[in-house]
Amino acid sequence: MNDSVMEKKLNEKLSFIYAYLLKMGASKEDAEDIIQDTAYKFLLYIDSMNIKNIESWLFRVAIIGVVVTGTPSELKAYQNLQEIRGATIDKY
Repeated sequence: MNDSVMEKKLNEKLSFIYAYLLKMGASKEDAEDIIQDTAYKFLLYIDSMNIKNIESWLFRVAIIGVVVTGTPSELKAYQNLQEIRGATIDKY
């Protein structure tokens, strides 16, 4: 896959995740920071990992970013996601 095609696909997936973060209550600034960090980690590790489902990997990294930032609205978004999936939330 050439670089321009990969860049376009990465931007599409990150745009979707960004919109999801906003919908779940993240501030614009926090969502932008999380997306930037997610893209950086993807580019950093792309050659050293065998990622089978890129969208899922990006989503997980972004959600971990939400938990790490720990703002109340973002943590609530994470808890909502876990409730949808039927998982339990550990206390942080």
